[in-house]
Amino acid sequence: MNSPNYEGKACDAVVRFLEKRTGESRSDVRFPEEERLGPQVDLCLALGTQDYAIEHTRIEPFENQIKTSLELNEIRLYVEKNLTESLPGQAYYELQLPIGFCLPEKKRARSGSEESRRLDSSERKLSVR
Repeated sequence: MNSPNYEGKACDAVVRFLEKRTGESRSDVRFPEEERLGPQVDLCLALGTQDYAIEHTRIEPFENQIKTSLELNEIRLYVEKNLTESLPGQAYYELQLPIGFCLPEKKRARSGSEESRRLDSSERKLSVR
């Protein structure tokens, strides 16, 4: 599963801004990271006689935010897939998971730690069949 990647759109927006500001059109556009040539930046180009290198970097509002978002989405999909019956009544349900929780298939990949054994019992509680 991938998180949205807007690097290309962000770089293009910057280039359009620079084109408008300089009155020049982009030329000699290169993608060094993809071509594995030159500096490790997202985009190199020229506007008139001026060369530019543009690098887009993701900034996470907190440590491992992107990874955590992906993991939470995997858990949501797992619950939706395995929760085959409707929950009773009109109510608000909240699922709380311990820190370090991982899905059964990821848990198997872990070495038989105590945390993995402890989570086996929570896994059974999570499934409604």
